[in-house]
Amino acid sequence: MPTAAPARPDATVVARWFHALSDETRVQIVELLSHKERCVCELEQVLEVAQSRLSFHLKVLKDAELISDRREGRWMFYGLVRETLDQIAALANAGTLLAFMAVALCLLVLRRREPLRARPFRTRGAWIIAPAAILGCFYLFLSLPSHTQLFFAVWNVFGLVLYGVMAGTKRQ
Repeated sequence: MPTAAPARPDATVVARWFHALSDETRVQIVELLSHKERCVCELEQVLEVAQSRLSFHLKVLKDAELISDRREGRWMFYGLVRETLDQIAALANAGTLLAFMAVALCLLVLRRREPLRARPFRTRGAWIIAPAAILGCFYLFLSLPSHTQLFFAVWNVFGLVLYGVMAGTKRQ
């Protein structure tokens, strides 16, 4: 039975994810939980933080739906919510793929516009490698979940429009 694709996150949810991951202690917590579920007392010992401070960080991560908790007797155990991290990874992958496509395209543009330009390194077969890289990255982008593609496209269009508006106001 196929599983339903997760809903497309809205901007508020994505902002909450990145806010939660903007603190070094919270990133360390996510890293510790990436291996296995852990008891809060174990997190306290490894991170060497006070229980009240750790509780605050765990609440921020839980509110962002990056971690979940479960009680076992008197102990609280925390683990990662893999679905949320998969959505964040898909967004990061989309950005990385676009960056690789842009680099390959810029290589071709520079080769065409400035063929005699001094280059500190050479790419043999650039007219084969760059288009292959663009096609490969585009294929991988299409293999991402459709909600990630849509979310990424909408925000990139928004960014380009904002960039155009801001560039236009600076010229005036």
